[in-house]
Amino acid sequence: MTADAATEAASPEAVWARALSAAEVFAAAPFAIGGILVRAPAGPVVTLWIDTLNVLLGDERPLRPIPAHISEDRLLGGLDLTATLAAGRPVMEPGVLAEAAGGTVLLRGIERFPRATIAHITAAIDGTDAGSIAALAIDERREGDEEAGPPVALTDRLGLVVDLSALSIRDARLGQDRLAAMRRRVKQARAAGLLRPLAHAHVPDIVRLAMMLGIDSLRAPYHCLRAAAVLAACDGRSEVAEADITSAVLMTLAPRATQMPAPDEPEDAEPDDAPEPPPDQPPDAPQADDNSSDGLADRLVAAVRASLPANLLAELAAGLAADARGASGPAGAGIKSLQRGRAFASRPGLPRGGARLNLIDTLRAAAPWQPLRRDASGDGDSPVPQLKLAKSDLRIYRRRDTSETLAIFVVDASGSSAAERLAEAKGAVELLLGQTYARRDQVALVAVRGTEAQVLLPPTRSLTRAKRLLAGLPGGGGTPLASGLEAGLQLAAMAKRRGQSPMMIALTDGQANIDRTGQPGRPAAFADAIAAARGIRGTRLSAIVIDTSQRPQPRAREIADAMGARYLPLPRADAAGVAAAVGGIAESVARP
Repeated sequence: MTADAATEAASPEAVWARALSAAEVFAAAPFAIGGILVRAPAGPVVTLWIDTLNVLLGDERPLRPIPAHISEDRLLGGLDLTATLAAGRPVMEPGVLAEAAGGTVLLRGIERFPRATIAHITAAIDGTDAGSIAALAIDERREGDEEAGPPVALTDRLGLVVDLSALSIRDARLGQDRLAAMRRRVKQARAAGLLRPLAHAHVPDIVRLAMMLGIDSLRAPYHCLRAAAVLAACDGRSEVAEADITSAVLMTLAPRATQMPAPDEPEDAEPDDAPEPPPDQPPDAPQADDNSSDGLADRLVAAVRASLPANLLAELAAGLAADARGASGPAGAGIKSLQRGRAFASRPGLPRGGARLNLIDTLRAAAPWQPLRRDASGDGDSPVPQLKLAKSDLRIYRRRDTSETLAIFVVDASGSSAAERLAEAKGAVELLLGQTYARRDQVALVAVRGTEAQVLLPPTRSLTRAKRLLAGLPGGGGTPLASGLEAGLQLAAMAKRRGQSPMMIALTDGQANIDRTGQPGRPAAFADAIAAARGIRGTRLSAIVIDTSQRPQPRAREIADAMGARYLPLPRADAAGVAAAVGGIAESVARP
């Protein structure tokens, strides 16, 4: 692929043409494709594209918007309390997903959707054609935004990906002739009926290309095959052409790439260990190639390279970091709950899903409207007037609960000064354990020594058990710091799954000398420690690095910076000093 061809493939005109082609494919067979993800901030470009898709879908399949703040009851349906009270019998209210069955839902700002809502939507996408939905998800994040993207559970089910973020309205040209031609192509594909699959000879090329791009899901190659078949049907052909495969790859696989394809081998390069031809085969006979179908794989790789931006890896790194940080905010923030915690206010809502009715506030909201409602119903002269409630009167409790904090100590127990560091850590852990009985928090301890880290103290609030395990910890040996940080991160991940708010406290001088594989070597060990620290930073875990060396060490500060942690040089810190520093962070983590 020449430089001119690569520039043309990534030009705004080519990007907009692929976006329109993706709209055709999705409108022709939404359930075969599953859905489409559009990466574009709110603006005229994405509005024009959505309007175009609406025209192609037709009046029988309009887009059904679902807001990010929709309640679970409205999404899934349930008992209509107001209608039930009026009718004197249970009246069920259908949910939005049930109302949208057999159609397409529009999810604007998918990065802001709660994970529970996403789970229900993915379940609806996986349903049968008669009862399932297709989804158009709009990722409205702009460059530099730190919001987490949509979860993989959803994007994996959306067959097509369109990126309009780099286009301006001047690039988005769509005349009436082009729109009419697109409608004819969509109708032609729908009339074709059963979509014809790709020839079996091309399937290995699609799967191999997905592997080269770092795509580990089997749904992506499957969606690529279906998209190619739909493109052929749009042209009125029963067989899939190479151009269909190339276009489908650029709509399905290329936007999901997590790595650049390997560079081409020189044409004159021949492997030294090439097998000899069989005795009954002439030396110049053509060799069977199990890894290519008439060079299709090579041409697909060239097409993908041309469509990918030059800064792909940097963008992927930024996106993965944002996804890892999550959209739930810093750990330890107050948890808004419907079932537990301190009630601090009420809000309009229905007493479902564990929410409790605030009777006093409900009566207060309904009281001013009673004369009007009685007059409207003809009960104004009744000697015993009935209370007239409306759905808007209902109030439910708002509660706030605090999450339990887990303090994970990663203690460097190696070297000649291990005894001093362990004494400080033991004293700090014991002092913090004394505070956990009031806050109901937990403490864990990871010992870093020898060739690998050891979880000496699993999460616990038992002061007796902590003292017994700490007393038996020996010192000396190597410093597998990367192993210790990774062990602490695993404890933090388990704590988050349990609803806790973890934080990490690393006591070290930064002098790592054992790498991830357990082999000695300071350069490799320190590089591994930096990589592990960056992994912790990607999770937005609250952390502090306490430099326990006699003099502050630059390597400990580098690890703190890579971790995104607070650096605290305490060359002569005692247990009370460590406990005070960590206790302040614990209070800020647990504060609602």
